[in-house]
Amino acid sequence: MTYPGPSLVQAANVYAPDAGNEEVYSGSGCRDVVDSVLGGCNGTIFVYGQTGAGKTHTMDAFTHLVLQQLYAAAARDDSNCEISITVSAVELYNEVLRCLLSGRENLQLRMGPGLGPGAASGMVLEGADERPCSTQSEASAIMEAAKASRSVGETRANARSSRSHLILRIKVEILQLSSSLGGVDPGSGVKPAGAGSGPASVSFSLLNLVDLAGSERIDKSGSSDTPLRLREALNINKSLLCLGNVVTALAERSEGRRHTHIPYRDSKLTRLLEDSLGGNAATALLACITPLPEWHLEQTRATLEFAARAARVVCSPQRNVLKLAPNPGSSDSSALIAQLQAEVQTLKALLAQHQDGPSLAPLMTQ
Repeated sequence: MTYPGPSLVQAANVYAPDAGNEEVYSGSGCRDVVDSVLGGCNGTIFVYGQTGAGKTHTMDAFTHLVLQQLYAAAARDDSNCEISITVSAVELYNEVLRCLLSGRENLQLRMGPGLGPGAASGMVLEGADERPCSTQSEASAIMEAAKASRSVGETRANARSSRSHLILRIKVEILQLSSSLGGVDPGSGVKPAGAGSGPASVSFSLLNLVDLAGSERIDKSGSSDTPLRLREALNINKSLLCLGNVVTALAERSEGRRHTHIPYRDSKLTRLLEDSLGGNAATALLACITPLPEWHLEQTRATLEFAARAARVVCSPQRNVLKLAPNPGSSDSSALIAQLQAEVQTLKALLAQHQDGPSLAPLMTQ
């Protein structure tokens, strides 16, 4: 086979195989994405590349660093801020969405209310278990159990090849009181006028950690050896092709072609990631390649070309923040906290009620 000559692909950063996890995590923008999530924006970190290029290894390390960053923020000694974290995990295997916490299959996708009151509508995943986690170790244990349930199989390219796309979802809710509430002036030690009656807010954000199954040449990977492996490979490649088409269309729209059709509905993968790819999310992409034998060259080129197209997409993350007024009859911040917590629970109940049924009426009548 004859390969074309080298071409230039621009990247924000390039890392050698011996680069440390922390170096790649911070330098690739992943830490900034999590900072955006803590600020009330949605975020997505996903890894893309050919089979055997180290995507799952990379995402495993990044999952630990993400949880470390989130729970470090939650552990800060700030009486005016309360952070709640909920995790879920799903895989897309042969175009079937499965919850990795409960084993429930055929999860459904539909348009619904965005995350948080007043947010724009977005894609809602129905039927996936969500687990509240008060500690990093608790969240890590749930994530590890979910990843252990992922569909894997042996191919010529990889003894434990991921045969599904894995999406780890972390919801972050932050109850934030005004810094003046119940506080004192650090210079005089006097409680400022109006303390206990300042504004407060609740932010809602969703972080997706996406470990995409690797693209593969069926004749090279040996997936054609069995009907099951062949079916898996065809579905993986089809969904990645759809993802590439969506990224290309989004890049064209970002460059001014306003009427470009975005084919989100061509695959469940692109429907699930619709809000992350070109909508309300801060996004970081890591393109994983391997410098190994010659038969990887074609896949390496395809990975780099995908990354170059993705870099042209402009995302516009918006903060999902609900401003709340304090209880006018109270000067005690603890009373305001109780009021806001009650409102958050009410909103959660409304969202759960909405997700259990097809009707929008329960939310529209509030």
